[in-house]
Amino acid sequence: MRRFLIAAAALIVGAVGPATSATKRAVLPPPLLPLSEKDMMTGESGCETSISQGNDTFIYIINQNFIMRTAPGAKGLQVCHPDDVQNFDSSGKPAVCGGRTLSMRHVGKTTGHEEADSVEGSGILTMSDGKNSRQVKVSWGTAC
Repeated sequence: MRRFLIAAAALIVGAVGPATSATKRAVLPPPLLPLSEKDMMTGESGCETSISQGNDTFIYIINQNFIMRTAPGAKGLQVCHPDDVQNFDSSGKPAVCGGRTLSMRHVGKTTGHEEADSVEGSGILTMSDGKNSRQVKVSWGTAC
C-alpha cells in the first residue's frame, strides 16, 4: 500500500511538474513607480487628476501634463502631453507616454463632492508596452 501511495504521488508530481515548468510565464510591462510630492510639483494650478493604489500616486494629470514614473532618477520621470489628456480618466481614450500606452476604465460607483468640486472612484488601468499588457485596479480622483 505504501509503495502504491509513493508511486501515485510521484506520478502526480511528475504530471504537474513538467507542465508547470514548460508553461511560459506571461511577460508583463514593468510596473509604474510611485510619484513623489516633488514629482507632482509643476508650479501650475487647475483641474488635476490622480490615479493611485493605496497611498501611492502613479499618474498625475494637471492641465496638459501627464506625469508618471517608469524608473528611479531624473530619467524615469515621464512628463507627456497627449491629446485630450484632461479626459483620460473618463473617456477610455488611450494616452501614450514613456513608451507605454495607457487607458482607464471606470468600475463601480463614483462619488462627487460639490463643495470641493471633485469626484472620485475606482477603475482598471491598462498599460501596454506594445507587446505585452497588464491591468491593475486603481483609485482615481479629480478636483478643480
